[in-house]
Amino acid sequence: MTYIPTWAGFLYLAVVIDVFSRKVVGWSFGEHMTANLVINALNMALITRKPGKVIHHSDQGSQYTSVEFGKRCREMGVRPSMGSVGDAYDNAMAESFFASLECELINRRSWKNKTEARLAIFTWIESWYNPIRRHSGLGYLSPNNFERKLKEKNQIAINCNPLSQVETLSTCEKMSVKLGQLQIWLKKCFRFMEWICTVRPFCISGCRSEMANILLIWSPV
Repeated sequence: MTYIPTWAGFLYLAVVIDVFSRKVVGWSFGEHMTANLVINALNMALITRKPGKVIHHSDQGSQYTSVEFGKRCREMGVRPSMGSVGDAYDNAMAESFFASLECELINRRSWKNKTEARLAIFTWIESWYNPIRRHSGLGYLSPNNFERKLKEKNQIAINCNPLSQVETLSTCEKMSVKLGQLQIWLKKCFRFMEWICTVRPFCISGCRSEMANILLIWSPV
């Protein structure tokens, strides 16, 4: 968490960052540093990502060690993790994010009220940090571009390997895919037999006819 000074008092910010892509997937503003502040940020991350079993790492601030936050983690299947006391390096990713926020936005301007500050930080996250700001740890890509390229690579891998798609198909579709793969294998066997015929000539017309019948029978619908 961090605080943002305004002419109307302090505004507090809590965020949840995806460690894999450095993307800010949840955030929450508040006028007080309460457990609800970090719970709301967690809720937004869960709604945005809909993850399976995940680990939420944080420092040992009272908001994260509260009963309310621990209860919410248990309800959503999130495993809480906390760094050692007074060790900023144990939560380096969050510290790095807040340092960037302070250097690039907070320390460069001031706000008359908290509404202006909320809008400015929202714009910085959604219009700059996630879609544009590059990270050396991501190959100098922004979080959004890093995730997009990963999805493209995964889709290419799926398209190149039909077996990886079988689990998402219905029973009839799975059978059709497997029959198609069997037909390809039989065609390779047929070509191999023709090659043998050219090397060692002998009468295989009967075998060739049988192979043709098999290919016809096992052709997928």
